[in-house]
Amino acid sequence: MTNQNILSFFLLFFLLSFNFSQAQTDIEIGEWKSHLSYQAGKYVTQSDQDIIYATNWGIVYIDKEDHSVRTLDKLKGLSNVGIERIKYNQTNDVLIIAYSNSVIDLVKEREIITLLDIQRFNNIAGDKRIYDIFLDSDSTALLATGYGVSRINLNENIFTFSTFTGVPTKGIIAKDNMIYTTTDEGIYRVAHQSNVNIQDFGTWEFLGDNGFPSDYTARSIVIFNHKIYVVIDNELYRYDSGLAEKIYTPEDDFTIEYLTAEGEYLVVGESCLTEVTDPTTGELKEIECGGTLFFFDTNENYTEIGPCVNRPLHAIEDENGIVWIADRWYRFRSYDIKNESCNGGFSLNSPFSEKNYDLAIKDGKLWVTAGGLTLQNHFQFWFEGIYSLINGQWNFYNTLNRPKLGGNLDFLKIAIHPEKDIIYFSTFYNGLVKYENDTFAIFNDANSTLGNSPVADTNRTKTMGIAFDKDNNLWIANPTSPKPISVFLDNGEMKNFAIPAPASNIKSLFDLEIDDNGFKWFAVTEASAGILVFDEGDMEVNGDERVRAISSGNSALSTNQVNCIEKDLDGDMWVGTSDGIIIFECGSNIFDEAQCKGTRKIVEQDGIPAYLLVAEDVKAIAVDGANRKWVGTTTGIFVLSSDGEELIARYNTENSPLFDNTILDIEIDKQSGEVFIATGEGLISYRGTATHGGNTHQSNVLVFPNPVRPDHVGPIAIRGLARDSNVKITDITGQLVFETKALGGQAIWDGRDYSGRKAATGVYLVLGTTTKNLEEPQSVVAKILFVN
Repeated sequence: MTNQNILSFFLLFFLLSFNFSQAQTDIEIGEWKSHLSYQAGKYVTQSDQDIIYATNWGIVYIDKEDHSVRTLDKLKGLSNVGIERIKYNQTNDVLIIAYSNSVIDLVKEREIITLLDIQRFNNIAGDKRIYDIFLDSDSTALLATGYGVSRINLNENIFTFSTFTGVPTKGIIAKDNMIYTTTDEGIYRVAHQSNVNIQDFGTWEFLGDNGFPSDYTARSIVIFNHKIYVVIDNELYRYDSGLAEKIYTPEDDFTIEYLTAEGEYLVVGESCLTEVTDPTTGELKEIECGGTLFFFDTNENYTEIGPCVNRPLHAIEDENGIVWIADRWYRFRSYDIKNESCNGGFSLNSPFSEKNYDLAIKDGKLWVTAGGLTLQNHFQFWFEGIYSLINGQWNFYNTLNRPKLGGNLDFLKIAIHPEKDIIYFSTFYNGLVKYENDTFAIFNDANSTLGNSPVADTNRTKTMGIAFDKDNNLWIANPTSPKPISVFLDNGEMKNFAIPAPASNIKSLFDLEIDDNGFKWFAVTEASAGILVFDEGDMEVNGDERVRAISSGNSALSTNQVNCIEKDLDGDMWVGTSDGIIIFECGSNIFDEAQCKGTRKIVEQDGIPAYLLVAEDVKAIAVDGANRKWVGTTTGIFVLSSDGEELIARYNTENSPLFDNTILDIEIDKQSGEVFIATGEGLISYRGTATHGGNTHQSNVLVFPNPVRPDHVGPIAIRGLARDSNVKITDITGQLVFETKALGGQAIWDGRDYSGRKAATGVYLVLGTTTKNLEEPQSVVAKILFVN
């Protein structure tokens, strides 16, 4: 039989025996995926082919011809997040990206060069931000910065000079061999000549008199129609032939934010800020009142548009007279000057905002809240609401598209009903929000057992931790209320509880986790305790409740600052504090203070025994299918073994695509093993190796990729196994090729045998056992076809 016939036989056998199986997520095991918000731009530049927007977290390229979109972010090669300014150099095809931490990326055709020079200026203790970029030649760029002025050679990727001015420079241009920069003290210029020491700020000339005010502040500056235009004291001036002349003054409450001149018109962007009287306090406060754009022609006649902008940040005109607008109003928009029409714009399929607080997943559907609290646990007044990722599509729910949510701010925790298609969201502003059948309902002190504080914020129904128990009853932390524990029973009834003695003084309950005994574990934000454990007893009987306040004085807690509580697959409670992790393995004995104090594990760190994650501020804990702990801190992520004694992996901004080291929450998709990570700068995910497994193998164990083709590089995953199953892989003759233990419900094979050789073409059998001995110990659960 020929090799071709053998391959055909194997393929036919495989197709008749097992179905092809595919992964349920679009990233491979060990890969990262960014979920950044691309709803609008903050700055804009252009090449011949593209309009290029900057967001805080990445770059959006919009093709001028077909309006197709592509993005660039840290996962794809950028060095940072927090973009401040961008500028495109047409001649050398270089995109200059300046970040808020003063790092610069030069995005070239085949590489991205990162410049750290400004960050390393050790003699500068203050402002190093980059405020403006001007291309003064085909190969160089001038920078206006918080410390002064610098110049970069874009071909050699070096700084050619830096001038320390002692005052921040806000705008910069070069014209007729002179460099001009604007500051809060006025405009300075210097001759760009070999006999002038540009780096000595003493050689720079201050521009005064000749039409300039005697004492003035200068901001944006551009060259238009061979003349210099500059914003001085919030008025537009022309500077030409050594004379300055005021040509335009904004209306009251309006401020000129920027000038650009890349087309036929000088584009002027203005924002509005006005004072109103607060009806509650009677105090004056400033509120935003929109914005506008002006287009000045070469004769300095201008036209104004308003409807296409709201809170302008930047705008440029392309060669077709289309003005591309960046502002804080959502969506990428443009305005056609000649046709006087506004393109209402678009946003990318992405989260509504970078803000994220809590994550929850069920049946592959991700839900995200966009709220938050201050360090003092006060309101942030954030309106962004809720996002969802369902079947690859992002949606948002807030006051912009759901008027019912208009009175709700600071969405915090999420609880998904175990059996019904119902989701609850806690808010810190106006109670509990229920989502069912695409409709929202709100529960507060007026229509439920939830209450308000009798002392402060008396009009606000604050809710925090929420969780379902095994009977599908929803438990709610209602901080500062006289009865701070409420329960919405699955039958529709409601009940609330005051905290009994000896912990009756505790009212500020926040995070909530329910253990296998049905006991409620609340994180407490009061100095007297870190955790409150509550047992309601018989729901029909009043007065049989039990409670225990756990503190650093009566347990292994080293601090009362408890941030999170998570139950693992063995039923143990892992408590994240500002000083590491405490583990409670007490079961039903939690109310026995003498026997249950918790454990601070001692592990080796760099060869030195120390408490587990001592001094780490633990913000989130998630448990994967192998019972490993994904621990989010303010210094990144630690992945720990099931018992916490081994560090499996460490991820931070230095060694991974994480956008920020401050981890707000972690949630793991039980089916796919994808780990979703909420950071202070946005959402990112990582495809882990573990999934959740049951007591027996699933009927449809999935292998992916399958078949394994010659060009495949990476692991092969076998999913749907019994938890921690022993797995053997043999060839068709029964010869053992590989043996491993499943990580929860998923085994990983690198496609090689024990000698390191890649598996040959053929069919391989996957045999799975279960540690619980609930099935035939050597049953074939899957087959894998290799095609080489």
